[in-house]
Amino acid sequence: MSAGLSIALVQIAACDLMGARLATLTGPSKTAPACRARRRAVWLVREITGAGWGEIGEHFGGRDQSTVWAGYRRVEAERAADSEVDAELNALADAIRGRVDAGAGTAASTEPLLTRVAALQEGIVAFQAASLTVLRRLDDVAAEMARLDTPPGAVDRDFQARRAAA
Repeated sequence: MSAGLSIALVQIAACDLMGARLATLTGPSKTAPACRARRRAVWLVREITGAGWGEIGEHFGGRDQSTVWAGYRRVEAERAADSEVDAELNALADAIRGRVDAGAGTAASTEPLLTRVAALQEGIVAFQAASLTVLRRLDDVAAEMARLDTPPGAVDRDFQARRAAA
């Protein structure tokens, strides 16, 4: 199993077990619940895969390796201070290891996780394509407005006038 794939598998398994969304783990949210889930997922990924800080950061929304490392250390401090947190994280890690390791030998047991990873990747590609289409269209409109030497608000006023007349 490649390191990138195992990180993705651990992320998805962590989401399932923690009741979080992958978008929460990889997104920009700085709410306390999102940050806590993200830090714990980072800790789980590091403990299970042993991946480097930079690589983990790439899988968590392009975060810097120092940010990832700081989150990991914070979880380590929480584990040291609270035995319940330590037990919960160890149980999550064991459960994820069981899911990922059980699938290492058979394609059938990893198929649901791989299907979800593939679906997420397809969704990302579709979103990127749609975004590029919108950006190209905006560029076309801006170029046409520049060609016509039309002030930006003039198009809206013209549209509203035609709409009122209809």
